[in-house]
Amino acid sequence: MDIKEIAEAYSVKYEAIPIDGNICFDKENACKIIEVLRCECRPILGADVYRMKNGEVKEFLMPNLYVNRADRESFSAFLQRSCDEAMSFVKNYPYRADSFCRRLFRKFLAFFKNNSQHNDLYFDIVIM
Repeated sequence: MDIKEIAEAYSVKYEAIPIDGNICFDKENACKIIEVLRCECRPILGADVYRMKNGEVKEFLMPNLYVNRADRESFSAFLQRSCDEAMSFVKNYPYRADSFCRRLFRKFLAFFKNNSQHNDLYFDIVIM
């Protein structure tokens, strides 16, 4: 099953991304789908973030999430780590950035923190 089928099977609300046919989740539903994916044993490979308004993508945001399986990492360890990293990413966005990204995106983060209620953020979750 793909992520859309999983979301539908568990009644997790999503939005279509008009530019590429994928789906995305608001922050609350992104957290729900991450827990569903954990239960379904579906590791998360990454997440893209969009700002959307009225069903239209307004901008693609940085940083994104990428999760790679480490050498010799068991499937179950990768599953748990990928879901944990995705949950932390979604819950803490946009403040997850490491120090390099913080310097690079300092003005963006300050603007975003002061001018957004975060209810226009949507997360495109990529699964294995």
